[in-house]
Amino acid sequence: MSHSHRSRKRKLASVVCEPLDTQQQPTPNLKRLRLSAVLSQNIQSAMHNSLLHDVEFVVGSGDQQQLFSASRIFYAIHSKIFEKMLFGSMQESLSGTQVFIPDVAPEAFNFFHLLIYGAAPPLTFDIVVHVLYLAQKYLIDALAAECKEFCIAVNHLNDFYNILHAFTRYPSLTFDTFVPQFLSQCKFTNVAPCPPSSSSSSSSPSPSAWYTLSPLSTQNHRNVMKIMEAKGFLNLPIFMVQHIIKSGLVSTEQFKYLHCRQYAQHCCTQSDNDDNVSQRIDVADTETCSQCPRVESVVDSA
Repeated sequence: MSHSHRSRKRKLASVVCEPLDTQQQPTPNLKRLRLSAVLSQNIQSAMHNSLLHDVEFVVGSGDQQQLFSASRIFYAIHSKIFEKMLFGSMQESLSGTQVFIPDVAPEAFNFFHLLIYGAAPPLTFDIVVHVLYLAQKYLIDALAAECKEFCIAVNHLNDFYNILHAFTRYPSLTFDTFVPQFLSQCKFTNVAPCPPSSSSSSSSPSPSAWYTLSPLSTQNHRNVMKIMEAKGFLNLPIFMVQHIIKSGLVSTEQFKYLHCRQYAQHCCTQSDNDDNVSQRIDVADTETCSQCPRVESVVDSA
């Protein structure tokens, strides 16, 4: 074997045996990182520089109104609605004018205000529904998606009712598609679908079928019972009770009957208008319990 051939083999062996660097990543440019941090701070400082402000938002209503001074460009680049409002032919496009937004909660607007100026405001269960309303109103899809994911991650009863009662501050159709998703998928309940009942072919189920539990874990079933037995359930408006009864949280006819009766009795103590109470029972989806022999007596007693 020639010397040149042996030399080529040694070079090839050295290349093959050389360990591969699986972490081949560019070295961070520390100067660029520091520059980015400075630029981010400059953007945040612009939030407090009145010389750069060309619009005022008056948010909320009544005693809850708050004033936000800002540069309109920061709002326009994150929302097509704000872009048309602040740079189109609407009156709000005039420099120095006030923009009134009475239907948005000031705490939600403050969250968005901090967010678009590069801050990192915390999203909490107290404000998430109001931020979701703002995101839906101004078509900010990424923010709406984050709010929905945050809601579904709820894992405590108090936070669950904070979200539920926040939903009720808006017209019933505002979150009509998301509320059922929230009730069935949130971490606190995590409802599994009920299997078809073996007695579904019969005209009337046996009493034991009223107590058949859906395939929930023991802990999740306890959580559902906490929801239904909490005082907050009795104070919900009609449309939210309807959502809960239809969501699958209450998986049996007997439990539906019991909680509809509880809700109706509470209404009786709050109002002398029997027609209103009967309406509440009807809307609370008691028709799903129509095969329970005692539902009729509940409606009659109201």
